[in-house]
Amino acid sequence: MSHTIIYNRLFIKATDKEGIKYYVPMILCGSSNCTQISEKTGREILERSWNSFKWATGGKNLATEQEILSIIDKDRLERMENAAKNVEKYKDQSWAYDDKNYGYHSSIRFSGRSYITFSAFRSYFENGMKNAYTIEELLKHGVNVVLHVSSLWEKEYKEAGLEIKPDIYIKTSEQLIEKTLEYDAYYKNVGGCFIEFSIDYSVDRFLDWLKRERKYNKPRKETIFVDVDSYFVLSNNNGFFVKNTRYGYKYGYSSDSFSVKKWINKKGAESFLKSLIAKGRNSGWQVVEVREKTRIKA
Repeated sequence: MSHTIIYNRLFIKATDKEGIKYYVPMILCGSSNCTQISEKTGREILERSWNSFKWATGGKNLATEQEILSIIDKDRLERMENAAKNVEKYKDQSWAYDDKNYGYHSSIRFSGRSYITFSAFRSYFENGMKNAYTIEELLKHGVNVVLHVSSLWEKEYKEAGLEIKPDIYIKTSEQLIEKTLEYDAYYKNVGGCFIEFSIDYSVDRFLDWLKRERKYNKPRKETIFVDVDSYFVLSNNNGFFVKNTRYGYKYGYSSDSFSVKKWINKKGAESFLKSLIAKGRNSGWQVVEVREKTRIKA
């Protein structure tokens, strides 16, 4: 069965003069039964393109966070009702709705996953809005945003007495709100008025840059050491606990060895021992106090 695959996201945000925040959920997605030739590798891949995900905005190009999440929640309730009707109609519980299989009910999934839960789908949009970018930020990285009216609906425009308005290359957040609301009010539900990226490659390049920045410029957590007069370790007949491994554990012969796991207080050591017991990985370990001065991680 054909379904939609979501590959990536890049949400756009803008705030009006009254402080209302609007979002454009730009999603890289495509059908599971169509292919295209990759511009990067020249190989045949499943088709995908950047689109303003107007399903999540109720057919509009802009929406607030509350509107987007309300639409997602409403869709869940509708699918629950439809599933309940099918269970009653066919007398078969396999039609029953399950939040863990939301992707099955909605014919949608994330790339690299065979299924999608409702909470994961909702969080995807919440995090997308949380990490959204303004028009000004995107322009700094060569990503141009266009308000586009498709000519495919030329017949519908004429019948409704509407004209095909020219494309607008958005330069500011203020212009995004003003022109998008203007176009949405003009076309309403007639034809196709969309927010698009002018060049998909510029978006891919920007996201690759972001990925590198997060990888190499991620702040490192400072390791803090403290001087103590005594500390606690786990001990058994072999030695002192270092760490668990896939097939057992590693241990040291001396409690003051750098690799031996140490705790400042007894409570921390006992808590760790309880977790080992709960996992069935206690190999005769006991909490032992070592009364020696040393320096360990805080």
